[in-house]
Amino acid sequence: MSNIRIKINKIAKAETRYVIASLMNKLSDLQLCEDSFQDAIIVAMMTWPKNGVPNNPRAWLITTAHRKALDFLKRGKNFRSKFDLIQYETQLNAEENALKWSDPINNESSPTAHTLQLNNPNHIDDEQLKLIYMCCHPALTQQAQVALSLKIIGGLTTEEIAAAYLTNETTMAQRLVRAKKKIKQAGITFKIPDINFLNTRIESILSTIYLVYNESYVATTGQNLTKINLAEEAISLCQNVCHFIPDSAEAKGLLALMLLQIARINARVDNKGNYVPLEFQNRTLWNQHHLKNGKKLVLEALKMQKLGKYQLLAAINSCHTHPK
Repeated sequence: MSNIRIKINKIAKAETRYVIASLMNKLSDLQLCEDSFQDAIIVAMMTWPKNGVPNNPRAWLITTAHRKALDFLKRGKNFRSKFDLIQYETQLNAEENALKWSDPINNESSPTAHTLQLNNPNHIDDEQLKLIYMCCHPALTQQAQVALSLKIIGGLTTEEIAAAYLTNETTMAQRLVRAKKKIKQAGITFKIPDINFLNTRIESILSTIYLVYNESYVATTGQNLTKINLAEEAISLCQNVCHFIPDSAEAKGLLALMLLQIARINARVDNKGNYVPLEFQNRTLWNQHHLKNGKKLVLEALKMQKLGKYQLLAAINSCHTHPK
């Protein structure tokens, strides 16, 4: 595979959640959103090697995916009404004029292996939360919730999700198809639910975030031991959950756990990319800011006296960070 195609694959994986969220804001069919996004990737594969990668690939992919969805809807006979179709196209034309493909986006789609730039904890990404709440709807089984979230939020391939579940790719593909059909049939909406219903989904949401993080921390594919971009997204999502559900001790515990682990990222590998066990790591390379925040969150969570597995794991990791 050429370098440009490898880059397109990396961009596609990093931008999945943003493109799908943009599509879901106007469409109610998750399968159509995914198909439109895949069509946009195919167009990118055909045009970017000739024209170069846009400075803002996210804007390019969002616009192209919406155009592909619009083409499908025009050919179909089951769209809500002609008026809705015209309104969708009008809004799309207006938004295209506001998008600048030549302007770089703030976060790089494929950061270097040992750089971690966490999102501002005060910035709440509603669109990503809408996605994860939709994927974790109680109408779905818990396994389906987590698998679908890994696909849509984490940008993982079906193969990677199957590996996380220790099952085969065909079985996982069928599970994902059933989950997407269920969302459509049940009329599950793309919105953040009322605060009273959030706690009913917290276990699945945290499980999803933790699996996304695990895929980043011990990557099952690729050359790097850690997939930084995926780790950033998992931590950012957990920060957002903590903001919306501040009384969840387990959410604080999971955030603490991830910060304490990611703080050691620069010491996890040597110059040759080989894994370095904790006892042999150079502790001067540990990120003290993340360690401090992680330890603070552990104490906050434990003081809430709602003990759970993430808090216990975070407490153990906190002990590992003490000086020798």
